[in-house]
Amino acid sequence: MFVLLRFGRMNWIDFLNTGGIVVLVTTVSNAIVKGFERRSKYKQAVSKIGEIYDIFNRVIDDSSANRVLILKGSNGGSRPTIGNNLYVSVLHEVSTKGIDQIKSQYQGIHVDDSYIRLLQKIIENREIEINIDEFSDDSFLKLTYQKDDLKHSYFFEIKGSGNDYFFGSFSTVEPAGFNSSDRLAFRLAIDKLRKIFKNE
Repeated sequence: MFVLLRFGRMNWIDFLNTGGIVVLVTTVSNAIVKGFERRSKYKQAVSKIGEIYDIFNRVIDDSSANRVLILKGSNGGSRPTIGNNLYVSVLHEVSTKGIDQIKSQYQGIHVDDSYIRLLQKIIENREIEINIDEFSDDSFLKLTYQKDDLKHSYFFEIKGSGNDYFFGSFSTVEPAGFNSSDRLAFRLAIDKLRKIFKNE
């Protein structure tokens, strides 16, 4: 059965005869292309996440790190500054047995000035190694690390991007901290992570 579609005084046949077929084909083509683009972006995102966790697991295997994190700090796009609000979230995490996973709790956390000072050091030096005892006793970071008996952390910058700042850490329960072999594993991992996040 043939159905007439009316567009004002125009029926379906008139619509096709006046270039409507071009509009129809273009609309359908665009929808198909967008579907492929969405599927492609999804596959790329899944692939990147897989790469990140491969890097994390290699670090856990090749070093004394007990927890590996990638975090995002957001404060409106300016450099983290004392007195300004800064919110931090864990994006990716791997840890060894006995170390609690913190990602689900650590989302949009409003951090203190001690944390902002840490981020300023990371921005300045790109990579820093810190004994957790260096943080003040009531600081958010010290309380968080002490909960899992973590003693040392190696912080690194990934990239600043618009309103967000991406950084990461390798942490250990070892009182002696990290050795040169650990640091080599970290630097190789950091280089790969920066490449993955380059176009984010």
